[in-house]
Amino acid sequence: MAKKEYTPWQLVLLNFFRFLCLVIGAGIGVSYGMNLVAVIRSLINGGEIQDLWFQLLLNLYGIVFALLVVLIELRSSTVLDKHFQSMKDWGKRGFFYSFNGLLSLGMGAATNASYGNIDNDQAIVKTQEAIAYIIIILGCFYMLGALLCMQGKMAKLRTKFNNQSGHNMSEIV
Repeated sequence: MAKKEYTPWQLVLLNFFRFLCLVIGAGIGVSYGMNLVAVIRSLINGGEIQDLWFQLLLNLYGIVFALLVVLIELRSSTVLDKHFQSMKDWGKRGFFYSFNGLLSLGMGAATNASYGNIDNDQAIVKTQEAIAYIIIILGCFYMLGALLCMQGKMAKLRTKFNNQSGHNMSEIV
């Protein structure tokens, strides 16, 4: 009888965490995009650029930050290795994710209060807030994992699993 292979629960949990960060990263990008549309719509409706340039710029930055979250979680090695090696460290990644969530929370509140959202729908506002809070919490988990030195333990567990099973599980940084 062949020995049953299993994936350690910690690696399954970490892959789920990675998937959740990927989905929330995409969601936060959509949230920034909706805010950007509201600001652009305000410009089209006669808003002054000197009043809106800051909102416009910060929402554009937010979209870039959200794209970075997605690339980090996809483990895009070309982007990470060349430009963002510090994002391999869980503490720095957690700080970046929390900053991104706080920026989204602030920008969503400011944009919706000043310019409304696409449909002036409270469900959209609540969803944007929920996504921002979730990315903040995920960032805190990354920082906590760094404080507890879990990144090295997970790397050893992954290496042990790869050696024993013959599989090459994608790198969980």
